[in-house]
Amino acid sequence: MLTDVVDVKKFNDYGFECTGLFAKEDLPAGTDIWVWNSPLETFTKAEIEAHPEKAALIMYSYMLGDDKFGSCVDPQKSSLSYYFNHSCDPNCWFDTDSKIVTMIPVRKGEPLTYDYALTETESSLHYGMKCLCGKSNCRGVLTFDQWRSRAFVKKYYGHLSEFIWRKHCENSWYDPRAELRSKANGELGMFCRTLPGMEFRAGDKVLVFSGKVVHRTQLLEEGALSARDLQMSLQVDSDLVQIPAWKESGDFSETTDYINHSCDPSCGMLDSVTVVALRDIELGEEITIDYAMVNDGLIQGPSDNFKCLCMSPWCRGEITSNDWKIVEL
Repeated sequence: MLTDVVDVKKFNDYGFECTGLFAKEDLPAGTDIWVWNSPLETFTKAEIEAHPEKAALIMYSYMLGDDKFGSCVDPQKSSLSYYFNHSCDPNCWFDTDSKIVTMIPVRKGEPLTYDYALTETESSLHYGMKCLCGKSNCRGVLTFDQWRSRAFVKKYYGHLSEFIWRKHCENSWYDPRAELRSKANGELGMFCRTLPGMEFRAGDKVLVFSGKVVHRTQLLEEGALSARDLQMSLQVDSDLVQIPAWKESGDFSETTDYINHSCDPSCGMLDSVTVVALRDIELGEEITIDYAMVNDGLIQGPSDNFKCLCMSPWCRGEITSNDWKIVEL
């Protein structure tokens, strides 16, 4: 909820009427503007696309995860904080994930703003929005790739949303034409985005895996590897395996970890860590690899031996860590 120092009112600075937040009084840096302590209604992108109030949900959305959006249909009935406007040179930022504070002193009557890049990635429902903040550093069109920028993260260090901080801490790279989305079974997968011009063409680099490379002898050390290390491991040489790197922000999955298996994959391995499109990948299509491409039997984990449900005409049914020996592959 908004604190008592905030005024909500309409204004017409951009040539049309809109609503925003303003300082009721002179505010020193560090003043609480928004504090959230209630359950938040969240949606996946598919749920918003199918919702009868789609336009409103898009307008008031912000990202809490790759396919997790906080939003509401009517801020008047939910929270007036959804009227928080963007600026490329803001005067507010996150103190914690549930609190926004002033980052500099703000004079009475001044608009209160934060940079939407503190919560958004290229998967944002605001992607491509024209910015009218009028600041000297205005980005013009908002593409929300700032989470990839070391300079941006240094500028807002300690005041990013938890989601954006975690995204920046990812060691792997993926092309911004790809995104994570929830599948019908509730699991996440990597997909080609649905906006025009986001298609992948055969040969395009899609992602590059990254992590810590260890020798096979370390795989045998008791307690050395977690279940996730084994699940997300990638063989890079006959005796070397890449496992997830430890991160300052905690042990969590990266975006590239969610590329799923298919016996008729859209992508293949250019080398031991680089994934490229084997063919054109159309808008909205899932991005997949054949897991037989990344293990010659050195690793024996749940992601190397499993029942396949890809349903392709070439589905092998049972996937094993020895499938690389199949001549047809």
